[in-house]
Amino acid sequence: MNKKELNQAIMKRIEEKIELPFEKEHYVEGAVCFANHEDVRSDFKLFFTTNDVVNYCYGIIRQLQGNEHEKLISLSSIKIPLPANAAFFWEMVQLGKMHCLKNKIEFKDLSELNWFTTF
Repeated sequence: MNKKELNQAIMKRIEEKIELPFEKEHYVEGAVCFANHEDVRSDFKLFFTTNDVVNYCYGIIRQLQGNEHEKLISLSSIKIPLPANAAFFWEMVQLGKMHCLKNKIEFKDLSELNWFTTF
């Protein structure tokens, strides 16, 4: 299975776990719907995006780091678990978002991720 197929399979598994569809591209020019705006409560979200997955991963890293900031963990160095449910997914998304903003982290490539899963 190549990286693209693996990423698609993982997005499918996350869809099943959190019961929401994955939308790779979610911005539509001129759209005024706020259903997936970052300020909307997670239980009202209509889908999840690549940014949500990235923030979920950084949330997992932040949780592993605890309060130890000296030891930085990279996404490529750990295995990311699939979320157990939607509540945990969105909790980690929020934690990851705060971590990225605070540390000015930018991430663009899902192929760096190592998922802890079996198919």
